[in-house]
Amino acid sequence: MKRLLFLAMLAIAVSSCRKDDIPSGDGSTPPEQEVPETPGTPEEPKDPEEDKDPLIGDYLYDDGTWSTSRKEGKNIIGIIYWVGDPATEDATLKADHPECTHGLAVSLNQKSSAWQTGFDQLGTTVSDWLAKQNPDQHVPYTSRETLGTRNGYSNTKAIEIFNMAEENSSWKVDAVENVLAYRAKVPVPESTSGWYLPSAKELSLMCTGEFDDNLLNLTKPAIDMRTRLNQILTETPEAYWLSSGVYWSSSEYDDATTGWMGAWNVYFEDGDVNISFKDFSSGICRYILAF
Repeated sequence: MKRLLFLAMLAIAVSSCRKDDIPSGDGSTPPEQEVPETPGTPEEPKDPEEDKDPLIGDYLYDDGTWSTSRKEGKNIIGIIYWVGDPATEDATLKADHPECTHGLAVSLNQKSSAWQTGFDQLGTTVSDWLAKQNPDQHVPYTSRETLGTRNGYSNTKAIEIFNMAEENSSWKVDAVENVLAYRAKVPVPESTSGWYLPSAKELSLMCTGEFDDNLLNLTKPAIDMRTRLNQILTETPEAYWLSSGVYWSSSEYDDATTGWMGAWNVYFEDGDVNISFKDFSSGICRYILAF
């Protein structure tokens, strides 16, 4: 009898204990478990030279970047030697490459040659031929008064048109043919102008730096840019330093009085700006680009 009574009481206790009466923590629905955040990948330390303004003497790389100290694994294509907007005096450069507003860089190598072999057989100047055949790309002579113009890009483009004409195949401008060969050998990023032959002013900047007066009045270099650049070039195994020889510009000269035809050059021994016969074979071609 006691056993039956106990079983009855147990059954009543079990049936009265509903599922929703089972306590769970604080008596409410259990909180969702918080999942700890997965730590993210740490950011790479930023290069302090990244996005900095270019400086004279900086290395220019084939990816369009530059730096003061050489970066391992990057391919150097030039040395920056002038900073500013190169297109302010060259409308063709501004039209073709409006993104090139940072400065000018000089190539690592050079070549000796005449400016134009056979110019005397041609009997005229490149500028006169262009004025008659292609006036839209006509580049006027660089006179003694206009020596201070940075227009090597437009000069080079105009001379390329002259060289491409079949009738000029026997007296192409050798200096610009050298530019084309260098372009094929040393490609550059699309953010640059591509290699061209500097004007007399752009060449003078490479040798003696800024000079505000007429270049023919330059008797003492304002800045010995050649020595400054050579300190960098001699530490760059793939580069050839700037010698003390005569460097050709893309600036043509013609004396209307005497009929004497020549091309402007800069003597890198002292920065003297002069005119030489175009077939002077010991002149040196050094290339630049705007970036």
